[in-house]
Amino acid sequence: MKTGCGIVTLLTDFGPGMYCAAMKAVILNVAPYVRIVDVCHTVSPQNITEAAFVLRSVAGNFSPGTVHCVVVDPGVGTSRRIILAEGGDYFFLAPDNGVLTLSLETFGAGRAWSVENDAFFRKPVSRTFHGRDIFAPVAAELAAGARPEAFGPEIDAEAMVKHLLPEPVVGRNEIEGHLVFIDGFGNLVSNISEKELSAMGPHDELAVEFQGHRLAGINATYGDARRGEALALIGSLGLLEIAVARGSAAARFPAAEGDRIVVRRAP
Repeated sequence: MKTGCGIVTLLTDFGPGMYCAAMKAVILNVAPYVRIVDVCHTVSPQNITEAAFVLRSVAGNFSPGTVHCVVVDPGVGTSRRIILAEGGDYFFLAPDNGVLTLSLETFGAGRAWSVENDAFFRKPVSRTFHGRDIFAPVAAELAAGARPEAFGPEIDAEAMVKHLLPEPVVGRNEIEGHLVFIDGFGNLVSNISEKELSAMGPHDELAVEFQGHRLAGINATYGDARRGEALALIGSLGLLEIAVARGSAAARFPAAEGDRIVVRRAP
């Protein structure tokens, strides 16, 4: 069985400030030589879909044995479980609320454990800050080489809570997708993949419709449009996104997760 490689990533909805600092302090007190990488602390509060998307998009860039620690946890203090799961070459530590579903599908689900051994927890355990008192010390011990079975009983990975993103609906002449993420530049990222678009034909023969606006063609770069113009392109995640050249599509359009995006062959 693999062990941790000394890297812990943190993905939370805490925002910058004292809560993240408290988690890092506990990690470093337990394992001073562990390297901590901040993936994101600005996930929309309690937004499991957004956290799942960010985790899946980033996790594969890290070294084997990395511990990906996710604390987007609307059920903190309730009877919800805390899960330690193997996914491909990585460990994932998160509440059992579906936030790991996309990553385990992408990297391949392995064994999983329910984190219950309070010998590893910081005492006393707060009912509202398991990130500091449970997730942080467990992540540190795991990254430092502790065996995953030390933290609690093995569970059936199939029994974990699932949280799936909606799939695009692919027709003969159109694809209907949805907005799944708004990045820090205000780009609106959909769930429509480059592969699905390419199957419809050349990108310059497609049109994207969103909130009553129509964008002709799928561009190659942000620089293909004049400053302030909206455009559609395939972003670094291999997904269709709507952007504004040297601006923010989120500021231009009143966008929200789940908004409908349609791609059609241009007449």
